[in-house]
Amino acid sequence: MADPESDTFPGTPTAPVITGVKVLPEPGMNAASAGPTADLRECQALRVEHELALWGNLDRCPTLQEAAEFWQGNEYEERQLFLARLKGETVGMCSVELPLRENTHTAGIDVLIAPVHRRRGLGRTLLLHAESIARERGRTSLYGYHEVPLAAADGTPCSPQNPVPGACRPLNLL
Repeated sequence: MADPESDTFPGTPTAPVITGVKVLPEPGMNAASAGPTADLRECQALRVEHELALWGNLDRCPTLQEAAEFWQGNEYEERQLFLARLKGETVGMCSVELPLRENTHTAGIDVLIAPVHRRRGLGRTLLLHAESIARERGRTSLYGYHEVPLAAADGTPCSPQNPVPGACRPLNLL
């Protein structure tokens, strides 16, 4: 199984290096480095870029401080966040949420790839990484979700009869 702290997956032309994200600096670090880590800031930048491209605003996007609080987890849920890099450049991220008291057979997973790096197998690589973390923790059922706008950012409704180029596309589930 994959090492949850750092991993590379063969099978892609250039396998990304996947590292666990520490949300806050280690205790004992100087006051100048207090607050969210550089890795969490990179994750947040990727999320902000995604939210702006998808929704045209940041209404659904937590602030950096909110994200830092969320990713610390709590007594009910462990949360792990991972960054993927190719040659030092951040190309994507994935997360695993592990309930600790109820539904302990489940794990929530999320994968996000920077738009310029999509369609190259990186999403699959991060999905495999998240699945391996869940499997190592004895989880047998995964869940996730994806939001898509029902209208373009300017309010133009989307439908199979009225697709809005660049904003939304009809789903082809067959």
